[in-house]
Amino acid sequence: MIKKLLTYSAYFLVFTSLSLPLTCHADLTGIYIADSVPDGVGQIVKANNDGTQISVLPISSAVPSQIIVDSKSKEIYWTDPVTGFIKMSDIDGSNVVNLIGIVEPYGIAINGPNGKIYWSEGVSVRQINRANLDGSNVESVISTNEFSEGVDLAIDSLSGHIYYVEPSNDVIKRANLDGSNETTIINVSSIDVITGITLDLKNSKIYWGDRTSQTIYSANLDGTNQQLVTSNIASNPEGLIIDESAGPTLYWCDPTAREIHRFNTATSVHDILITSSAGLFGPTDLSLFFDDTVKPPEQTVPTVPTVVVTPGQKQATFTFETFDLDFFFPDDSASIELVSKTPSVRYDATARRSDGVTKRVITKNTQATVKLSKGTWTVSYRGLAVTKRKKTKQKTAIQKLNSRVASIKEAYNKATKPAKKIQLQNMLQTAKAKRRLARTKSAVKTMRSDSSDSFEVS
Repeated sequence: MIKKLLTYSAYFLVFTSLSLPLTCHADLTGIYIADSVPDGVGQIVKANNDGTQISVLPISSAVPSQIIVDSKSKEIYWTDPVTGFIKMSDIDGSNVVNLIGIVEPYGIAINGPNGKIYWSEGVSVRQINRANLDGSNVESVISTNEFSEGVDLAIDSLSGHIYYVEPSNDVIKRANLDGSNETTIINVSSIDVITGITLDLKNSKIYWGDRTSQTIYSANLDGTNQQLVTSNIASNPEGLIIDESAGPTLYWCDPTAREIHRFNTATSVHDILITSSAGLFGPTDLSLFFDDTVKPPEQTVPTVPTVVVTPGQKQATFTFETFDLDFFFPDDSASIELVSKTPSVRYDATARRSDGVTKRVITKNTQATVKLSKGTWTVSYRGLAVTKRKKTKQKTAIQKLNSRVASIKEAYNKATKPAKKIQLQNMLQTAKAKRRLARTKSAVKTMRSDSSDSFEVS
């Protein structure tokens, strides 16, 4: 897949030594999906990084094959093989431009530091081209008769390499950005079908998906040290992409099951981020949006919750410090005016068992009693200043969260591995907590406590 050095976390991770300060950081905040719908029509779908708040961008006549988000300029690029254009728009889908007219556009990648866009064309053209980001100065980079179908691309701007798949030869190749010095770095079995490549530049790795065996592999950027990353993923891994800063974590589409998957390489937790119930028709590619907006640090609640365990009943009572609005907005009435109505206070507590299982409760009271299973636990909490939502926004938020809860329950019932069940159970706790808060919205400020000392429930 087109990969996506343009996730500007890659800029922060890779180009730090060149020009960016070490304090630069970008958070993954959005996922953009190229989705094919029936009758030759398509759409570009946006979701939050946790798979919620799914919406379709207002782009007419979009039939995206591959997509990439430029997090720095806040622009989207995609290939449209039906109209024969590479197109671009603003991050919200406005100001659509037919950037480059070509025959059969497929893969797309951006070399941000040099201001270049690369794309592959097939089946009849069979070449990789590049141009300036404004569409000017089109030139051929690699031309070969080996391309039997669309070719997936990835760029390492730091080392000056382009990586691409030759499907007919069952290989992954690497060349200089000008097309010189082509070399084969990875050979796969003739029965395997490479469905996408992505680069982890922070750890100098390349990843690729295999449709035949439903597996994902990795290797060093020169093709050495090939390893199986995960198998039996029960999905067709199209549009592979990576978030280097979290695990790292791999994301991919399954166009057959109409799902978006996520796999943390550090914890080996694999979950379905967006299920078929979300209404995707045939996702083929995705790109990640990283927001480098500087956010004020969350302040710390000065106390931890007190804990009283009820012997023999597997429950605990948590007591929180009493806050008033002056705690959130000290000597600053203007801060309260930032929200539509005078806020009220809520307490959001999360208990965590030693094996990672969580239990979450949200209350307007300074005390909460919760059922806990046997084990060793700790608890922390947040104080939130919240205001009421408008009725229409309440309804929309609750409907989306009802769907989210239902899809997680469905995935939980199908899960067989204990680690995945824990992951889904925690996701369910979070979704239910958000549903309880759906009638409110948080004000600007929240406060989080440290964790309590551990306590035993028997």
